[in-house]
Amino acid sequence: MPFFSVLIPSYNRPELIAETVRSILKSDFKDFELIISDDKSPRQDEIIEALKPFLNDSRLHLYLQPENLREPGNRDFLFREARGQWHIALGDDDLLYPHALPTLAKAIKKYPGADIYAFGYTIIDEFGCARYSRQAPKPLRVSFQDERLARELVISDTFPFWMYHPATFCARKDVRTMVKSSGDVGIGDDLMFMIDFVNSGGILQIVPSVLMCYRKISTGSEKLQINQSAGELPQLIARARILHQLLLRSDLKPALAEFVASPLCRERLLYDSILWGSFPIDDLQGELELSNEEMDELRVYAKRRPRVLYRRWLSFRRALFFLCLFGFAGLAEMWKVVFRRILRPRSCPI
Repeated sequence: MPFFSVLIPSYNRPELIAETVRSILKSDFKDFELIISDDKSPRQDEIIEALKPFLNDSRLHLYLQPENLREPGNRDFLFREARGQWHIALGDDDLLYPHALPTLAKAIKKYPGADIYAFGYTIIDEFGCARYSRQAPKPLRVSFQDERLARELVISDTFPFWMYHPATFCARKDVRTMVKSSGDVGIGDDLMFMIDFVNSGGILQIVPSVLMCYRKISTGSEKLQINQSAGELPQLIARARILHQLLLRSDLKPALAEFVASPLCRERLLYDSILWGSFPIDDLQGELELSNEEMDELRVYAKRRPRVLYRRWLSFRRALFFLCLFGFAGLAEMWKVVFRRILRPRSCPI
């Protein structure tokens, strides 16, 4: 039984998957298996060709699905096949740093008792150029005992994205039996998983280290498979679906159910994200499947908050949250990200 199972749900990225695999196999930690499941990609033959140099490594296992399972189903297949004590699902265009697995192994010993260990990440573009990194400045443990952080997880603004990416984390092998994937929220299924995980009593440990690279492929790329989350509208649709699905749930803990039903949840989870963006509000009702009551509430909310000025307030509120949570170390971490995004070199492949 390996210590780690690194799992890659693959689809249509032969140009990048070899780089992903190479980053894992050169890890400083050797006790792991690597499982790849290609979800019947149209370019499956090219993916097989790209992976040929690695197929002699006994740690690597490649599965070719005979029919398309879609992303949640493909991930579930990988978790069923995994033999490791701890599971890490990684995108087929993302990278692990060489120190990632040994750092996680040490964190599991240093902060025992957690079910999931999350960590910081570097955003890279399609060319592998690092844009900026995000991480928690200090270790942080999250559970439903801290109702404030549980609510912030639902809102999904500064927390979790300024500390870790909810799509990639290290989970105890039995965590996926606690929470099943949701296919009803589009690209928000990773965030919904985290909400359900905390609601079910799970414990999340945030490790203050940058351990992986999350690749954001722009819509201008002609050959590469773009991120499903590319663009503003898919993210708003995911937020609206998460809100509406949570409102129908009967298994939420009472404090969380009360928050989900409140106007504050609608404002922080959905309306603030709409005002941060640029979409005309009246064009969103059909796309987000908003009721007439929600649209009326949104119009009143937006009328009292001019977008340009309100965006500045939202930025200040994020900084205030980091300050309250981590002190001046949190504020310094946020400013580091801001300056990196403003001053980043244009050609710096990692």
